[in-house]
Amino acid sequence: MIRNSMKSQNKKMIYGKISKTENNIIYVNEVDFQINVGKESFGIPIDELSKIERQKINGKSLPELLSYDDFSLWWFIEPSIYPEFKKLINFTSKFLEFLEEQKLTKIIIHDDFNKFDIIKQICVNKQIEFNFSKVSFLKFKMMKIIIESLQSYRYKKIFFKKIKKRIFIYKNKFKLIPKIEQKILFAIPTAYRRTSFNYKTGESERREFILQDIVDIINTKIIGMDIDYTFKGNPEILEERLDSDLTWFPIEILLSKLSEKDSNIFSFLKKYEKLISNSNFQHLFQFHKISLWNTLEFVFKKMRFSPYLPFYLTLLNSIYLLFKNERPKLVLAYRKPGDIFGEISYLKKTVRTANAVAETDSIFLSIDGLMFKTMSAEIQNKFRARFLDILIERLDDLSKLYIRDATPTVQVSYARR
Repeated sequence: MIRNSMKSQNKKMIYGKISKTENNIIYVNEVDFQINVGKESFGIPIDELSKIERQKINGKSLPELLSYDDFSLWWFIEPSIYPEFKKLINFTSKFLEFLEEQKLTKIIIHDDFNKFDIIKQICVNKQIEFNFSKVSFLKFKMMKIIIESLQSYRYKKIFFKKIKKRIFIYKNKFKLIPKIEQKILFAIPTAYRRTSFNYKTGESERREFILQDIVDIINTKIIGMDIDYTFKGNPEILEERLDSDLTWFPIEILLSKLSEKDSNIFSFLKKYEKLISNSNFQHLFQFHKISLWNTLEFVFKKMRFSPYLPFYLTLLNSIYLLFKNERPKLVLAYRKPGDIFGEISYLKKTVRTANAVAETDSIFLSIDGLMFKTMSAEIQNKFRARFLDILIERLDDLSKLYIRDATPTVQVSYARR
């Protein structure tokens, strides 16, 4: 971070790709306004997002506005929104702090326009002279439009290729979906299939990381559901699981036809589009009187792409139909130390539907709604922050993988959680 080393009354700053001080001019880049990963980098963004979630439009909070069949899709959307939201909040905080230190009279954006709208609003509010190259900005806007327009097509193509491949692999070996009635359904991500040490044989082998001992004990009663969180897919692990002694199936085999023409899905997506076009909704995303919407808008629009809301909705419908006709005895998923469960029932004010069984002696902290209300506001906020952390951690990897694998490889001349 560049510190105050200049005392002139006419200091100007050039925001771009380099960072230095030269001839009474401060050159800064986006990295200068980043906050290192830690409590400080998460605290303010989490608090701000919590405030937004509690605000209401027409008497409904954000989770309520995004409800689908009594289930809020906000908890699927939030992890994709949060990384960019966090970056914007932290950038704005550090930028404002920097301006207070430096007492600048003029700011010029040179060759990085990703934070153009934020910086421009700050300059207007602070009455600081603001300049930029209109030609360079036009080139940036055109390139951004091209990239965003390509993403929808690219996401859809890669995502459907993954689904088609995984279903083909399964149907090439099996004709029917295994019956799950009164079975233990084990939902395990592909990442848990790895080479690990088997203490019984004294050798390393391919197995279900951490969970294999449980699988061995109740093998005949388990059916494994393979969940691939990667965007392009990892068919090798699915094939490996299908060739194992345990009965497996890919979660995609449950999908009814992935179509936005389904009346309920179509209705929700239209409601979603209308919501994010609502000025009252867009106005929620402000920080220190700075609108974040122009930067966040595409992240919200991206939720309409195939791997996101259309897939989530179709999967919810498909699993509902499956469980309506066949009820498993139990659905199991692994939780690591430090995890929580029951947070959705607290956030949604509904009855908790999950239980936990410890593999070893463990210490648990149980908190009911009445106890929570007796806590100080500061402690309550700490718990809410932890709830949000857990939700984000569970799905953030999915978003990162989508963004990493699906972003078109277009060369651009500007810098871009």
